[in-house]
Amino acid sequence: MKRYIILILLAVLTFASATHTQGQQPANGYRGFIDAHFDLGSESGFWGNHEAYFYYGASTTHGRQFNPHLFVGGGMDLEYNPSFGRTIFALYAAGRTDWQFGRYTPYGDVRLGLSTSGGGGVYFSPTVGYRFNWGHKASINVGLGLTLKSKNMESYDFTILPDGSGLLTPLGRKHLAECLFALRLGVEFGK
Repeated sequence: MKRYIILILLAVLTFASATHTQGQQPANGYRGFIDAHFDLGSESGFWGNHEAYFYYGASTTHGRQFNPHLFVGGGMDLEYNPSFGRTIFALYAAGRTDWQFGRYTPYGDVRLGLSTSGGGGVYFSPTVGYRFNWGHKASINVGLGLTLKSKNMESYDFTILPDGSGLLTPLGRKHLAECLFALRLGVEFGK
């Protein structure tokens, strides 16, 4: 799976680099994004071991570009974790800043909102990346960052009894925060 993701990312970067023209700043007005992302995390297992897991998903963000450096908008994110069968749906407000240094066009963005599944909670995702111009009104974005989201989980206590058997006692639900490493690949479009 990891091999395929790396190959796809390299193919997109190669294509984007071949079509990369002189960097252009975003124009004032409407601007939209469609992103695919891959989030990687680690969780302590029942016996204290760490298990790696991932979410994959898609998000869409729409808003207004106020000047060449400031975008403000909102969007939604849908993610799925095949290891645990978790689905996350989040609504968020987004801010983004784009810069230009010669032909180089880095960006930084942040998403802050609410996760409406898994008991609800905070959704926060800062990212930094690079924007490849792809024609006059479209670009490809590649970014790295973090995704922080809260979730509710059942908590248990395990006690070993004198006869060698075990007793598993439910302690109730715990509200936890997940911190995941995020890789985001997207397309943007505007007026």
